[in-house]
Amino acid sequence: MLNLFMKKLTYFLGPALLLPNLLHAQTCESSKGINLSESPGPYSNVQVRNQGQNGNCFAYSATNLLQSYTKTNDYLNVFDAALANDQDVNGGDPASVIDAISERGWVCKDNGGLFSNLFRSKDQNIIDEVSEAILGIESHRGMPVFYVNNSPFTEAGHQRQENIASLAAKMARGEVTNCNYIKDYTTGYKEYLDLVKKVNAIDSKIEKLKDEKSSYGAEWFWTSFGYRSNESVNNDIAAQKKKKAPLETKKEKAYARYDKAETILTKGKNNLDEYSEQKAAEIVYFWAKETYPAVKAIFTKYGIGQYVPTMSQYIQERVKADPVKQSNNTYGYSYAGGMYPYALVKNAVENGCAKENRVSIPKDIHAETYSMRNVSYDVVDKKIQILFEKKNPQGVGISLHASAFAPTSGIGSDMHAVNLIGCRTVNGVMEYLVQNSWGYSCTNYHTQLQKPEKCVGGRVWVSAKTLVYSASGIQWIEKNKAKAK
Repeated sequence: MLNLFMKKLTYFLGPALLLPNLLHAQTCESSKGINLSESPGPYSNVQVRNQGQNGNCFAYSATNLLQSYTKTNDYLNVFDAALANDQDVNGGDPASVIDAISERGWVCKDNGGLFSNLFRSKDQNIIDEVSEAILGIESHRGMPVFYVNNSPFTEAGHQRQENIASLAAKMARGEVTNCNYIKDYTTGYKEYLDLVKKVNAIDSKIEKLKDEKSSYGAEWFWTSFGYRSNESVNNDIAAQKKKKAPLETKKEKAYARYDKAETILTKGKNNLDEYSEQKAAEIVYFWAKETYPAVKAIFTKYGIGQYVPTMSQYIQERVKADPVKQSNNTYGYSYAGGMYPYALVKNAVENGCAKENRVSIPKDIHAETYSMRNVSYDVVDKKIQILFEKKNPQGVGISLHASAFAPTSGIGSDMHAVNLIGCRTVNGVMEYLVQNSWGYSCTNYHTQLQKPEKCVGGRVWVSAKTLVYSASGIQWIEKNKAKAK
């Protein structure tokens, strides 16, 4: 009777009204399973994103969770909101990004490619390019580290950092001109080169005088200037050597000035506790002077030259505003500040999000999380399936090691954030469908996951056990509970 009733209901009301019920009728135990990217699932309008080479996976995971939860057709971009709330969209966690955005109440839509000039392709985006310019990967120069008693992680370290940044910014504005190291580095080297030329010229004269002397040892001999004696030539050689001696001394002193300044400016950046704030500011100013032109050129290249900071702003944004961190790179140096220069692109991103480009986000939602440190794997698995099988199903954010679905070298070697948007059981093995941010290609995944039955359009089916056992935690969206009266 029930089947007959459903058939009649479908005939009179149309099959579209039953689709949500049909979706809900599926379970993770069946081979068909649940796929939230299929219509009318909440991920049917969520595009597969491409984070490129920068670590924006946490922001993209949060974006997808929000877009699927709000069921908007707009292509969202959370960078503006995350930055405005000082959330770390690189290496943070989706839950904190979601909470910051819901607190704000709106996020940018990106349907028209408002941010396409900032993230042009997988291999070309402004964050990566400015990062490399700032860190000075080619020249091995980098962000100076501010130590106080060999540690930047103190209140005194933060204060010293602000003082040094302020002094360096004043140098950039021409308000402080006492830059002895920089003068020694530039004028010392120029003076050294000029003296090298003068010494070389004297050496050439001496060689010519030696060539004039008779090879037979005669006391007198003929030259183009007439008869000369060995004695007169020897006197001329002695005069030239006397002239050369003080120049040699000056040359050595000029090079010593340059060499000391060069060592301090390029190698002293990680030992700023050895110098006064004034001298440390000179090192910072020199570092900024070396990297700023490249940063300015990158802003112009991406068509946002009007947002490039002045050099004094550049120094303060990268030095004073950023938290003091240590980050070892390939060359073994440590730098203060985050790897990605979000502060420098913040104005450009915010400008792309005028009021007409904003999408409202409910303020009565928050991100709920399970941490693997506190919850068992079975509990996490069960929670994921409950969220999939709800009347109004939703995806789940998961933070995990990318080696679960990608080779351990290269792109899959780090912690990563993706969304789980489906489940099914194949040959008795539960699998979850991963919505990633590596574009539509399947080539980045393990070979066995590149098969058509495993990967379609950048979404990939992976063993549930493999994913959960590689995870540090999961995130999902909940409505705020009403306050008790």
